Amino acid sequence: MLCAFGGRFERYAQVAVIVSIQNSCAYCVDAHMMMLDSMGIDAGNIENNLDALGLNEKEKLLFNLAREINKNSTKVEDKLFETLRLNNVDIEEILEIIGVVELFVGYNLFLNAMDIPGGNL
Repeated sequence: MLCAFGGRFERYAQVAVIVSIQNSCAYCVDAHMMMLDSMGIDAGNIENNLDALGLNEKEKLLFNLAREINKNSTKVEDKLFETLRLNNVDIEEILEIIGVVELFVGYNLFLNAMDIPGGNL
């Protein structure tokens, strides 16, 4: 069951884009941007402009967690987890976001290793 983001699937696709941008996986970025576009969602400059996505404060914190976990999962500061708890993010939501990041890290590594290009899908 999707609990983070209130089950809003487009938020998971947006996390996939952010993780894939960080991991330089052009195929995943293009695929998820196309998916968002087909849903009528303009992801625009998603990596540098989360405000344009209309995220609430809790969602911004979860997106930040996704970035930090992907950047270096062993160096996420306790302060971030404390901020999440203070903003009513529960452990199930945290674990769900970690799982989404892990899933796309795996896809990114596989597709990059196979040298699968982005572009016209």
